[in-house]
Amino acid sequence: MFLPIPIVTTLPTAGTLPASIGALAVTNSTALEITGKVTSGAGTVTLCRWFPELGVWRPWAEYAAMTADAAANSACFSGRYKVAQTGPVYFILIAAGVVLTSAHGEGVVY
Repeated sequence: MFLPIPIVTTLPTAGTLPASIGALAVTNSTALEITGKVTSGAGTVTLCRWFPELGVWRPWAEYAAMTADAAANSACFSGRYKVAQTGPVYFILIAAGVVLTSAHGEGVVY
């Protein structure tokens, strides 16, 4: 089931816990599928992961940022990322240069 993923403009400060920002929790999955809708602009959307042992949020697979453009693809974007089949693993999105209406994600097993 697709659930909301929080959208931020910058990485949360160190120590910002997943529960305090409503991060998406993924458990027992090998991949995370993401879909979202763009309000305006064009830019990138980067997936970020919580690292509890470090107490920080960091970009995850930043080399594969999603392209989001209000004038393309019916103003929709999507992405798929490998994740550890443990959990829970927590995720948020950073939107740069683009305003998003919504974003949702679902942990899946391939």
